Order: sequence, then C-alpha cells, then structure tokens
Amino acid sequence: MNLLMHKLNFTSDRRAGLECGASGAKLVLLRKRDSDFQVEHVFIEDYLFESRIKGKTLSPLDIVRRLLIHKNLAGYQFVFTAKNAVESCFAILPKMNKTEMEGAVKLQAIKLLSWENARPNVAYISSEFLSNRTGNLIGLADWNSVKPWCRLIENTGGEVKDLTLEACAYQALARRQAWFSESPVLIVADVSAESTLIYIFDAQTVRFMRKIPVGGDAITKMLTTEISTDSGPIRLTEIEAEDVKITGCLPLDEHSRKNLSPDLVSSAMADSMKAGNTDAGHNKSQLEHIDMLVRPAVERISSEIARSIQFYRDNTGQKVDAVYITGGTSCLPSLKTQLESSLKLLPVKLVNPFAGFNFTDISTRNYAEKNKARLALAVGLALIDEPEISLMPKYANILKKFAKFMPSVVLALLLLAFLPFAVGGTCHAIKIKTMRTTIKQYSEQAGRVDEERRHLETLQQQFQESSHHYAALQQMIGNYPLWSGIFNSLAGAIPANIVLTHFSVKFGHIETDVIMLEGDVLPSSVGFDDVLAAFLSSLSASPFFKQVNIINAQTSQTANKLGSFEIQCELIH
Repeated sequence: MNLLMHKLNFTSDRRAGLECGASGAKLVLLRKRDSDFQVEHVFIEDYLFESRIKGKTLSPLDIVRRLLIHKNLAGYQFVFTAKNAVESCFAILPKMNKTEMEGAVKLQAIKLLSWENARPNVAYISSEFLSNRTGNLIGLADWNSVKPWCRLIENTGGEVKDLTLEACAYQALARRQAWFSESPVLIVADVSAESTLIYIFDAQTVRFMRKIPVGGDAITKMLTTEISTDSGPIRLTEIEAEDVKITGCLPLDEHSRKNLSPDLVSSAMADSMKAGNTDAGHNKSQLEHIDMLVRPAVERISSEIARSIQFYRDNTGQKVDAVYITGGTSCLPSLKTQLESSLKLLPVKLVNPFAGFNFTDISTRNYAEKNKARLALAVGLALIDEPEISLMPKYANILKKFAKFMPSVVLALLLLAFLPFAVGGTCHAIKIKTMRTTIKQYSEQAGRVDEERRHLETLQQQFQESSHHYAALQQMIGNYPLWSGIFNSLAGAIPANIVLTHFSVKFGHIETDVIMLEGDVLPSSVGFDDVLAAFLSSLSASPFFKQVNIINAQTSQTANKLGSFEIQCELIH
C-alpha cells in the first residue's frame, strides 16, 4: 500500500475532486500531510428526486456555483467531471492496418456518437485524430463547453489542474487502495441516478466501457408502486423510497432512522430479528415485497454486467477477477445479492473510497462515511495526478504554465523599460540644479499663475458636474420611468429578512438604465443563500427588472447580520 501511495506524485498540497451529476454535486477536499492524504471537507448539494423527475432542477453550473459560494478554495487544484459540461464519446478501437484505418475509424466514431447523444459536442471526428489512439479509450469533447467551468472554479480561488474522464478517477482510486494487487483484471460498476457505467480495467489501464440506461431513479420509481401485503397495502413516498433504496429495508420508525447510516440500519434490523422482535419479522416480510418490486431493474443491471464480462472474455481471452460496485444505489442489498448469485464465484465488493484516509475532525468523518457510496468518483478525481485522458487542449495547459512565470517576466520587462528613464532623470536633475537660481526668480510669479490655474480647474469641474446633472435630468425627462410602480415592485420583492442599505440608478444615453441594490441579510434568516435566492427570484419575476445578477455576496456573521450583498439589474420602462 505505501509503495503504491508514493508512486502517486501529489503535485499540490491541496487537491479537490468535483463531480456534478444527475443527482447533484459532490465536492471532496484533500490535503497532503506527512506523505499521506487527509480529508479536510466533504460537501454535497443534492437535487431532490421529485425535482429531477419533474425537470425542475437548476443547471449544472448553477448547482456548482451554489456549492462553491463562500467556500475557501484558495490554493486548491481542481480535477472535475460534470454533467453537460463535457458530453463525451467513448470508443474502444481495435488494432487495424493502415488501409483499413481511414474509413473504419471514422465510421466507428460516428456510430458511437449516435449511440451516446443525439447532438454530441464533438471537437474532432477524423481518422487523423483517432489513428494514433487505436486500441485505447478515447474521449471526444467540445472545449468551448468546458471554459465556463474553468472560469467558475478559478473565480472561487481554485486552480484547474486538469479535466478528466470518470475512468481515470476510478483508476486512481484503485491504485490508491491496491485493488490491482488482488484483482489484476477487474470491473467497476457505477450505479448512478440516471444510468449505470461499466468500466473494465486490465493491467491498471481501462480497456472497455459501457453505459446502461438504468440507474437509481428507476429503482426509486419502482419502490413508489403500491403493493398489497397480509398486513395491508404499502405505498412509499418518493423520499421514503430513496431511503429504502439505500438502506435496503423499511425504517424501524421515523425517529430511529433519522441519523442512521445504511450499515447501521441493516444492523439494527438484524439485531431485532435475532431477538425475535415481531416488528422486525413484519419488516422482513415487507422487505421481500420490496425486493420483488425492484427485481426487474436489479436483474437488468446484473445481466448487463455479466454480458460485459462475457464480451470482454470472448474478445480478449482474459477473465475478470472481481466486481467493484459504487454509486448511490450500490448499498441496496438485493443488488449485491443478485450479482453474487448471477456471477457465481466471482467476488463482488462495495467500494469504500475513504478506506485508509485520516480526517480533520469527527463530523467530517461521520458525514463522509454516511455518504461514502456516492463519493467514490469525487475522491478518485481528487487523487488523480497525471490523467491518462485529458479533455483540456494542449494550448490551454501551455498558457497556464506560462501564466505562472508571468509576474517575473513582467517585472524584468518593467525594469528594462524604466532603465532609460532612470538615466534620463539623472541628467535632468543636473540641469535642474544649474537652473535653480533662474527658477527662484520667477517662483512668486509661478505661484500666482498656479493659483489662477487651480481656480480655473475648479470652475471647469463645476461646469462639468452641472453638465452631467443636466444630462441626467434630460435622460430622466426623456425616459420618465414609472417610479411609483418600480418602488412598489421593489418593496414587494424584498423578503422580510433583508434590509436595503443603498439604492442607486445609472442612466445610460444608449445602453439600458441600471439599478444597483446593496443590503444586509438579518440574523433571523434561516440561511444566507436561501433568502438571497428568494430575493433574486422575486426581482426576476418583476415586470420592471431584467438581467438580475449578484455583483458581490459575502457572509460576515455578526449580531446584526448574516452577510451583505450587491445586486445589479437593468430597468425596464
């Protein structure tokens, strides 16, 4: 283990893995201490299942922006993967001779692109790009769709180390935890919300990937189906179904399940059943009905994993030594049971991404352990040192490396540029000394001229200010906004927990008039982000405002306020 850990050249003392998927965003922050890694923080920003089903979720950029706001990320290097930021095509291309390459490679790429996405963002589809990468995993993406994510991370104080595909994250995690020493050929199945991704690693290199359009949301939907039992019908809400999917059993009661992890809930169920508890026996009976509900999805996932193993064995002659499962649905006991049954003697293991890690505090450890099944990808991204597959163009990496040396280069150029001025200044000083006597004779007259000049400048400044006021009045008369309606709309949009401290209007001759709002969030507010989001939503819904944007927002919790903000919006009239 120690040998493998030292092979990972952790180039930054502070690294972050960020995943934004269908169910929300996960952020794991690591620090290198004493040649090992320590988990500093774990942050999760979730979409509710009901919101995902009804399509009422925020954009991936917005959910990550909400996750990163007010987090101290200075000095962190980010490696991330994000839903809709990089729409990638994965291809495993066989070895072919040169005559077969030109047509076959391009045809294969186009075919795979049509499978992955109806409208893929592709930077390159050409035999020239693919010809040097035959026999390996290939990812194609649009760099323009990645740029906003880089700007978002860099604006929060972090640095974008690289962009990578999910396969590299699991590869880094496998090397960290020495999976390959036990299983040279292994399969990783990530059962996420919308789909299941399957990766096969051979000789520590990804060789095969598949995407199955069945995931945890399908299982949650199945669990909301009403079923009849001897003790009456069972109908789970969507929140309860998510809980049952993770724990694998019906909760003992509302209070006892609130703070239990999946392992503890299952353990509590088992202890109750051993003690002859009648309620536990009742839950066991209900659990059988739950397994029956989710069986179609579980069997589909299990059969596709088995098909992938058989396909790889038939085409390479290599057998798979173990199956590692992760993702929010991987804790469902019936999934592991079904895999062990269908794969017979092949070991099936649940991934614990935090095995072997130290934590900065006990609360971070408890939170990480509770959500460990969902954080494997984020942890793996934070462990990546040199990704084998990068979606960042080479010129972007070159520019970033060049930017590190820019301060020294600029300083040297400035010194060279000011050297002639320094020499010239010395010569002028000598001349000034010789002319001092003459200048002294005219000093009194120069003083009077200077006083008159200052008086003239004052008059010019007063004239300019008067002109600005006149132009502003003209603009107000020309536009004549409905100020009564504007102020009434603004008063109605302000939540009870927000106090405005400053209001200003900038009138443009050609551009749209702009309103600047500054204020404080009172301590009576439930949360800074929630009340600020409500205020932005109310302003956007007003018929008098558009292009509502936060210019500045910062928390500074005191006895009088939670934080302050500055909002800019355009005036419609």
